[in-house]
Amino acid sequence: MATIITIFIYLSNIINALLKKHSKFLLLLMIALLWGLMGANTQNPDIYAYQISYADTRLGSLEVGYWALKRLFFSFGFEYAAFRMIISALGILLIHHTVKRLTDNCSAFYLFYFIYPFMMDVVQIRNFLAMAIFIFAVPYLMSDRKRDILKYLLLIIIAASVQTMAIFYLPLLVFIRMKKSVLFKILLIEGIIFLILISLNRSVLNSFSQILINTIGSYDDRIAIFAYRQTNLGFLLFWFMQFANFLLIYWANRYYEPAKNNQSSSKRIVRGMYNNPLEINNLQHKYIVLMFWINAYAFLFLPFYVFQSTFSRFMRNIIPLNLLAYIVVGQTLSSKSVKKYLFIITCFGYNLFLFYINIYKLYSENIVEAIFKYNWIFR
Repeated sequence: MATIITIFIYLSNIINALLKKHSKFLLLLMIALLWGLMGANTQNPDIYAYQISYADTRLGSLEVGYWALKRLFFSFGFEYAAFRMIISALGILLIHHTVKRLTDNCSAFYLFYFIYPFMMDVVQIRNFLAMAIFIFAVPYLMSDRKRDILKYLLLIIIAASVQTMAIFYLPLLVFIRMKKSVLFKILLIEGIIFLILISLNRSVLNSFSQILINTIGSYDDRIAIFAYRQTNLGFLLFWFMQFANFLLIYWANRYYEPAKNNQSSSKRIVRGMYNNPLEINNLQHKYIVLMFWINAYAFLFLPFYVFQSTFSRFMRNIIPLNLLAYIVVGQTLSSKSVKKYLFIITCFGYNLFLFYINIYKLYSENIVEAIFKYNWIFR
């Protein structure tokens, strides 16, 4: 049942994405589908741990935000199934708020997102909520106003209270504002090379992990597990993905054609956030450039991938933002242009590759089949 409904809605939204005037009804069906598949899922590799944790009153980590949220709903008598539906809806709404700011072709974004990383988000619902808050916060990095900077700061702190790893997106505030300096660019390249070299040195990594355990291990028991190297050469896949993400965003920056941008749409999208007409007209261009630097910043995560695959969510949380950038760039290219189709096919093919290598190859039964098979809405 769920599979048939998914195929119908997905194909309908492919047509919707290709239309000049996009149907809000078909888009709503797509969003409702994502909500239903995520919120009403009853079996996946992590769900039992979430169910046990939901009724647990202890605070065993720094993630006080998620703890307070589940305690609030539990105290009001909500079962975990209802709590999961609400969390899923909240996360999707936060993501959609950013998507509709930057494009009127929201269906195209969700078609990409459904392939990857949606199914991993179904499993890791807490990380999904933190990611959604991060995605909601990112547009504030395009502004130099103090209140927008403060909003980003507060939102990332909230995201980190749901999933501690989100705190690593906080330095973006400083990183983005230093990007114009030539010295900074030189230091960044040297820093990335240095990180690659130390990542290949086991003794240096062991010293680094020991520092993490000694300094913050007492606040979160999981540090002793996460800071222990558990990979051989598997981290090379994540390094490849990081370089691929960066190259695609670099390509997007090269292909972006602001002269063909829909400026009237941009004015409608960002009304109330920007007052300067030049800022409004350049919103999408600012976003594409911002994503270039966010992906450059993501190179700083390379050493973490050597420890274990858990840290790959650092990169995965950025991918929906990259997908949005691909959609924005694709819209600006002429429909008669060969490079438009080359760019879209490459981005779509890479997204399929991520789905295959990170989900289907490893979890075809536990995740892919389970999402469509175990759902209390699509029984």
